[in-house]
Amino acid sequence: MQPSGTTETLLGVSFPAPDTGWVVGSNGKILNTINGGNNWNIQPSGTTSFLRDVYFTNTSHGVIVGESGLIKLTNNGGANFSNPTSGQQNI
Repeated sequence: MQPSGTTETLLGVSFPAPDTGWVVGSNGKILNTINGGNNWNIQPSGTTSFLRDVYFTNTSHGVIVGESGLIKLTNNGGANFSNPTSGQQNI
């Protein structure tokens, strides 16, 4: 068990590399780590939707699925996530 720094419910987790991972959960919470979960960084999501799952195909490309389906995409390792329906940068 590792402290996450949040009290939100966390559901989805994806580790495309041993030290690099993301978790998502309630109230639009997105956390990432670059040291295997020893420390977690909170990333603003621009939403209060319940984020249910996250999947990264590698350390650069990932998607986040929420209550209404696919809601976030990234191709730069989570530095920015965009809304696939508007194309606007949300983070």
